[in-house]
Amino acid sequence: MNTLWVTWEKQRRNWEIADAIDAEYNEIIHSDGRIKRYLKCLWETAKLYRTTKCDKVICQNPSFVLALFTVLTKRIFGFKKVGIDAHNGALALDTNSKPLKWVAKFLQKKADFTIITN
Repeated sequence: MNTLWVTWEKQRRNWEIADAIDAEYNEIIHSDGRIKRYLKCLWETAKLYRTTKCDKVICQNPSFVLALFTVLTKRIFGFKKVGIDAHNGALALDTNSKPLKWVAKFLQKKADFTIITN
């Protein structure tokens, strides 16, 4: 397979889209508190990215943390393309948080492509 799909939660939509586009599907899930969970997920995601032979990666957004990590480490891990599977919430259209809107716009600009589902 040439495409890696990464998510930090279990959702039917993720594995169905990954299967439909013939992507290698990976769920990285931890149920600890927010900080501990993010650290564990980031560690496992980095290990996965370091060992993969895929040249494209698609990650779920939200998580903004996963999407930001993936976009920022694209060159480090040698990915040719980074895609984001964005839900409506990931577009930060309904928030007053300026930092969240900035991150959402940054991700939209830096990702090579975005899959928008509703």
